[in-house]
Amino acid sequence: MKNALAVLIFFLVPLQLVTANESITLNISEGGYPPYMISNPTGKASGIIVDVLEVIANKYDYVINSVEIPKNRVESGILAGTLDASPSAKEWVSNQDDFIFSDVIVVVKDMLFSPSHTPIKYTQPSDLIGKLVGINLGYFYPRLQPFFDNGKIRTTVAIGEVLMLKKILKGHSQCAVVEERVGKLIIKNDPSMQGKFYISKKEINSYEFRIMFNKKWQSFVSVFNQELAIMKENGNLLKIIMQYN
Repeated sequence: MKNALAVLIFFLVPLQLVTANESITLNISEGGYPPYMISNPTGKASGIIVDVLEVIANKYDYVINSVEIPKNRVESGILAGTLDASPSAKEWVSNQDDFIFSDVIVVVKDMLFSPSHTPIKYTQPSDLIGKLVGINLGYFYPRLQPFFDNGKIRTTVAIGEVLMLKKILKGHSQCAVVEERVGKLIIKNDPSMQGKFYISKKEINSYEFRIMFNKKWQSFVSVFNQELAIMKENGNLLKIIMQYN
């Protein structure tokens, strides 16, 4: 059945996609966002989102060119056509109708990281009232924002998750909101952090991570979604994700 579906999809794909031999310029954010986008100054970028796009794009003779663009220039770059695509959740984009989004690749979860010797067992935003919480510069936390605005939850800002976690260890914050896989990978790669953190069982926010494209890529996005559905069904998407756990 799966082979039959793959054959059917092949014949549904426009000929120009199958023989494209073009490039897709993909933003992987400044410095990357491991494990979703991993920057490699001496070679190809990698990561969950990059690998999934490469598997599908290469099948139709597209080459992925990765670039590192500041967040405040991503949407304008895609609209101008100087950038083709960037990983994103729909919730992070105010003018969603200006872009084409792929289907969901993976769900990302913001968790609360706190010191293992003084764990904060988060169940709801009110658990953080009176706490000093580390947040990432330029990020938005919809469930916590009302508490930030009225001052019931205090915040300290850092650039990047590594600095956010280090501020906890130095006692400069009591906890931090960090995406689960991102935080776990940082701790895994830094022996000085291992065993030092408690991660909440409940997420603060969760988002559906997709790829946001310039509208000229609508035909390719349709193909991408078809191939992504096959990867979910046959387990190949899970294999890519598990490589980065």
